[in-house]
Amino acid sequence: MFTHFDIVCSGPRSCSWSAEYAVFTPVMRTHEGNKPASNHQFYSDEDTLNQFARLTQMHARLAPYTRTLVDACFDEGIPAQAPLFLYFEDDLGSWDIEYQYMYGPDLLVAPVIHKGQ
Repeated sequence: MFTHFDIVCSGPRSCSWSAEYAVFTPVMRTHEGNKPASNHQFYSDEDTLNQFARLTQMHARLAPYTRTLVDACFDEGIPAQAPLFLYFEDDLGSWDIEYQYMYGPDLLVAPVIHKGQ
């Protein structure tokens, strides 16, 4: 079975992780219909639908900020999602951080990778 990057959203939690990540990107979309028998869909149950609704509202509230990021990308070549060292080049520690990124100059996105951390 193949899905995007071989990732299978087999349950509500993995579906939510994907949507949570997408809040802090310029484009938030679902893979509705992408192998629905194998992948949990945002409409699969009421809780997932409510979570997705909350996350899409967050993404919508960020739209004016996202617009400035997309404009800066077009005008200046600054990516909307960037490694920390782009904004903190004098902080040598920022060069080694792999799982966090800046969403524009104002938002640090630091996902929880391991439970309890």
